[in-house]
Formats: sequence, structure tokens, C-alpha cells
Amino acid sequence: MDSLSRRLVLTAKSMRAHMEARLAAEGSSLTRWIVLRSLAEEDGLSQRRLAELLSVEAPTLTRHLDRMAADGLVVRKQDTVDRRVTRIHLTPAGRKMHLGLRKVVQGLSDEFDSLLSAREAAVLDRVLSRINAHLEDVADVG
Repeated sequence: MDSLSRRLVLTAKSMRAHMEARLAAEGSSLTRWIVLRSLAEEDGLSQRRLAELLSVEAPTLTRHLDRMAADGLVVRKQDTVDRRVTRIHLTPAGRKMHLGLRKVVQGLSDEFDSLLSAREAAVLDRVLSRINAHLEDVADVG
């Protein structure tokens, strides 16, 4: 029998692949979705903060933003107070794509939620929160 940690990793990997496939069918990706969602929640995030939210290095984010800007989904603007800071804003096309992808992601969420009872979902949520808290504590110490 697989260890619980191995099963968690494999399940997370499978879920990511499933989400990537659904988003790819809509002409998007998980990274693009996370950028759009983050900006829909707080438009004008700094490029640095956006990289932190995505847990990616700045050059990796720059490549994604270059493609998204070329596709007309985002624009970069220099911060009015600190010219060293670049702020990222959604365009109307980016907002439209976000709304469409939000429906896809909600459908995925509903699909996964339907696999568990309310009690099971609550237990899983508590367990995953505890594991995440532990991993954050370990990362802070290291």
C-alpha cells in the first residue's frame, strides 16, 4: 500500500493534470487562470506580488505576462508613486476570459465536491489545513 504522502502527491498531480486539460480545452492554462483570478480579486498587483502568489520566479512570470499581454488580456503600467514597480491590470478581454474560466473552474470544483459527503469534505479540509500549516512552519524554520 502506498504511503499517505505519496497518495497525496499523486492525487494533487492528477488533479492538476485534470484542471490543465479542462482549461486547455478553453484555450488557457492553470497559470493563466491563477493570474486572471488574482487580478480579478485585486487588479493592479505588482509584478513581484503576483510572482509570490503564484510561487514562481520573476522571469517565469515575465514570460507568462508577455504572452498574456500579447493576447490582450493584461497590461503593464508603471506605478505612479514608485517607478521601479510594475503593476499588472486586467483588460476587458482579460475580465471576459476570467469570467468564462471561472465557470470551468466552478464546474471542476462541483465535480470534486460531489465525490464527498459534507462530513467527509469538512474532515478533508481540516486535515489538509493541518498539513499545509505544518509545511509552512517547516519552511519558516528552514
